[in-house]
Amino acid sequence: MTIKKFWLSLIFGMVIGVLISLLIYPDDPLFFQYSAEYPGASMMINEMDFNMLFNYLVVIFISVLVIFSAWTIFEKRMTKHE
Repeated sequence: MTIKKFWLSLIFGMVIGVLISLLIYPDDPLFFQYSAEYPGASMMINEMDFNMLFNYLVVIFISVLVIFSAWTIFEKRMTKHE
């Protein structure tokens, strides 16, 4: 049961964490572009914003921990009352 609880809390935590991240950071893009001017050439460079990615992952990790902890506490209280 613990493995099933872990996987379900991981999946639901990831889904809920992504939704919360999109609500918290609605206007912050994960990728950004800038132009680089070189002699004789001009280029558009795409880069990933690793700070934003880290913020997303922190929210996802916290949501997984909250769901797993709440589920564990709920299970302990229900077995205590039986």
